Amino acid sequence: MSPRTKDQNELRRQRSMERIEEAALELFGHKGYGNTSISAIAQGAGVSKGLLYNYYENKAALLRALTLHAAEKGEAIMNAEFFNDKKPTEVLLKMVDFMVDAVSNNKAYWKLLTSLGLQDDVVEEVGDFLRKKSTSYIHMLTPIFKKLGYPNPEAQCILFSASMDGIFLQYISLRNKRNLDLSIQSIKETFCKPYNLING
Repeated sequence: MSPRTKDQNELRRQRSMERIEEAALELFGHKGYGNTSISAIAQGAGVSKGLLYNYYENKAALLRALTLHAAEKGEAIMNAEFFNDKKPTEVLLKMVDFMVDAVSNNKAYWKLLTSLGLQDDVVEEVGDFLRKKSTSYIHMLTPIFKKLGYPNPEAQCILFSASMDGIFLQYISLRNKRNLDLSIQSIKETFCKPYNLING
C-alpha cells in the first residue's frame, strides 16, 4: 500500500479533530465540563489519549477550540451575503431566517452548546472571549437599527439579540415548532421595520 499523501494526512487529522470535538461537546453538555475526563473524551471519539494530546494541549484548549468554532458559526451569519444588502429591513429579515434555519436544522448541537455556556467553570474559562464576541456582534448590528431610525439603536440591538436568544432557548428546550414560528413572526413585526412604522 502506498504511503498517504499530505492532503490525505490533513483530511485524516481534520476528521479526528472533528470526532474529538463532537465527543467533547456531547460529554461536556451532558456530564459537565468539570466532570468530564480526557480519557472519556478520547474513548468517546474512538482515539487514543496520545492522539488527543497531539491536537489539544489539555482539556481547556479543547474547550477553547469548541468555543472558537461555535463563534465562527455566528460569524458566518454576519458574513453572509445578505448582510451587505442596502435595505436594513431586508438584512434583519434574512438574518432572522438564517438563524432559525441554523438552529432548526441542528437542534442537538445548539442544545449542547447552550448547556455548555451555562456552566460556571466554562464561563470562568472562556467568558472573556464570549463577551468580546458578543460585543463585536452588537457593534456590527447597531448601525442597522440606526438606519431604521431607532433613538437608541444599541439598546434596540441588545434587546433584539436577547429576544432571539430567549426564543431559541425555549425552542431547544421544549421543541415546540408552533411557538417558534409565532415568536419569530412577532420578532419580525417588532424589530424588522423602521422605528416610525412600529411606533407611529
